[in-house]
Amino acid sequence: MLAVLCLMRDEDWTFREAEVRLSEHSRLRSALQLNSVPDYTMLYRFLTRLEYAA
Repeated sequence: MLAVLCLMRDEDWTFREAEVRLSEHSRLRSALQLNSVPDYTMLYRFLTRLEYAA
C-alpha cells in the first residue's frame, strides 16, 4: 500500500485515478505484488493511518 501511495505522489494521481490505473494494468499490480485492486477509500484510510502513526 505504501508503494501505491508513493506512486500516486510521483504520478500526481488522485485516489480514484490510482484505483483506475491499477485496475487497467495487471503488470503494474504484479510489480506491486497486489492480488487485487485496492479501493480508493482503502488507500485514503491507509494514508490517514500513516499520518497518525508519524
